[in-house]
Amino acid sequence: MKKIAKSILVVLLMTGAVFSVFANGGKEAEAAAPAAEGVEQVMVAALDNGPGGNNGDKGVPYSVGAGHTLIAKMYTPLTIFDEKQESVVPYAAKSWESNADFTVWTFNLADGLTWSDGKAVTASDVKFTAEFCTDPGYVTAVAADRNLVWGNVAGFQDKIDGKISELSSVEAVNDSTVRITLGSPDPRYFAKVFRAYILPEHALTIDPSENMDSDWWITAGQQVGSGPFFVSGYQQDESLELSANPHYFMGAPKLDKIIVKFFSSEEASATLALAAGDLDFSYINYGDIATLGNKVNVYEGMSSVPRFFDFNFKNLGPQWDDVRVRQAIYHAIDRETITKTIYQTTHTPINAFILSEAAFPASMNQYEYNPEKAKSLLAEAGVDPADLTMDVIGYKGDPMTLSAMQAVQNYLSQIGISFTHTALDVPSYRASYSADGDWGIVYRGTGGMPWTVDPTMMFSNGGAQGGDFRGYDYSDMDATIASLGAADTNEAFFDTLGAINAMVNENATQVWLWAGKAYGASLKRVKNFHWYPANGGGPYMDNAHLWELAD
Repeated sequence: MKKIAKSILVVLLMTGAVFSVFANGGKEAEAAAPAAEGVEQVMVAALDNGPGGNNGDKGVPYSVGAGHTLIAKMYTPLTIFDEKQESVVPYAAKSWESNADFTVWTFNLADGLTWSDGKAVTASDVKFTAEFCTDPGYVTAVAADRNLVWGNVAGFQDKIDGKISELSSVEAVNDSTVRITLGSPDPRYFAKVFRAYILPEHALTIDPSENMDSDWWITAGQQVGSGPFFVSGYQQDESLELSANPHYFMGAPKLDKIIVKFFSSEEASATLALAAGDLDFSYINYGDIATLGNKVNVYEGMSSVPRFFDFNFKNLGPQWDDVRVRQAIYHAIDRETITKTIYQTTHTPINAFILSEAAFPASMNQYEYNPEKAKSLLAEAGVDPADLTMDVIGYKGDPMTLSAMQAVQNYLSQIGISFTHTALDVPSYRASYSADGDWGIVYRGTGGMPWTVDPTMMFSNGGAQGGDFRGYDYSDMDATIASLGAADTNEAFFDTLGAINAMVNENATQVWLWAGKAYGASLKRVKNFHWYPANGGGPYMDNAHLWELAD
């Protein structure tokens, strides 16, 4: 087989810096030194809160849109992002290679990869995982990760439709080698399997149809994983107890346990618990840094999650079908001032959803603040601003977001548009934001990482949040999106992303607002700790087996 090029250069999100995504390589297992003597090694952390969290979900692989900060503590994907989501590096797979046309990929499992019950992880487990996730009866709350990893595997659609009983395209060549044949070429498949969590064939005895309802995932003595920790206790809506996996292939963890506390959407409650010393780690808002003072270490990073207004044309008046109306909303909001004053320069205005400067074509409309332009566009469309009402729902009720929405309301009122924003708790938001929900406009975020973004999800008619979901015809984007998978060079790949961004920018079925930094904080007794606001929680290499507590 012909190995894929040693590295592929891409552009760092939101900057002009260059980094490498490695297509082949190895990483030696790193043995953990003994933990600090005399200190109870039980860390209490809100790992499932804020960016990368899923707000109290059980942590079922392939079934969430986020929460990978937690899931990756229990399961190992084939590849993983590095500490700052700047490159894809080996993990459960120590190396990989493709054939000349990028349709056949071979992954070699890491040495010593072992389940938490002491049994060896083999290529048969990878094969089992593919079969489990593509079973016709398989049930998942969010299929995006399942489809990202397995959607281009040859026979995928026939398998989930029940037309074939086995994915012969996923082969266990031997105990440590997996061969995967794709339905179409993908030069970047090694980066798609960063969420290919391996499931235990010998221990996961539930039917795929029970996937979301089964307590196997959170039951001590049943759940088995190959990550640094495994489940040893669970209290619904309160906490998940994880114990150290002594068989973890990178070395036994220094911590004995992690108690993952759930705070739903109440980020302020987690911050208060951190300030009181009842938590060792939590996501925090920028404004909390000063109040926590020298009690904590602060972690920051550029989030790859763009924030935007999403329109449901099925539930909005016909005036919203005119692109000039939606473009007028862009021009009516002074995003530069909002990001500088309310977000205190921690955020940056954006005009499309793929957050890489290499995917920002020069022709893309910048939608500068220009209320007179907004009024002119509405007049051209024959729309009276008084007839436009923006009743927006959202799920981020932190002070900065509420202030930003208040500012948006003020700007829109200056051109005569009525605007309200309702911040819902997460369960209410999820119930409202659905294909058959009565929502009209939502303030939300989505993943904008170039290597893992799936434009079909939002910008094809049949995508999970695409045209059928929001009542818009995206067929003019089909050919451009289809050409993305065939881009076999870095230049062609980013040129195509740029073309998609340009179309998204022009049709304005979303008003893209801003993206910015996110912050976490840990008590200073936490050592060797790493956190980064990765899209959906990554997963990324946080070396959780090296975390420890000191006096």
